[in-house]
Amino acid sequence: MTPDAGSSAAAEVVLHQERVHVDTAREAVRAVVRRRIVTEVRTIEVTVRREVLEVEHLPAEGPALPVASEPRRALSWVLSEEVPVVQLEVRPYERVTVDVHAVAGEERVTTTPGEERVQLTTTFPV
Repeated sequence: MTPDAGSSAAAEVVLHQERVHVDTAREAVRAVVRRRIVTEVRTIEVTVRREVLEVEHLPAEGPALPVASEPRRALSWVLSEEVPVVQLEVRPYERVTVDVHAVAGEERVTTTPGEERVQLTTTFPV
């Protein structure tokens, strides 16, 4: 059947097309700053002094000394020595500042929007 020129019967099709809208969204990211203690072994040479008792034997000169009638007591001295003393002191050595700023950059987005098309196929009887 063929539509005549004067016929009011018409077919209508509404076509749809996808449109691309690109926007940005802000995502929150949580940052954590931690500090930790790093220990290291340090070897430091320290000069220490100590007292040493020296006994010096000298020949007797002159007349002989009289021999004491009472027994002699042992002589006693207190000797001293230096020992290393280690003290650790915690003191500030560096200030660290954390700052946040925005950095703009380009990012490429690729998409394939769809579009409807009409294809008309007619068959005529033979």
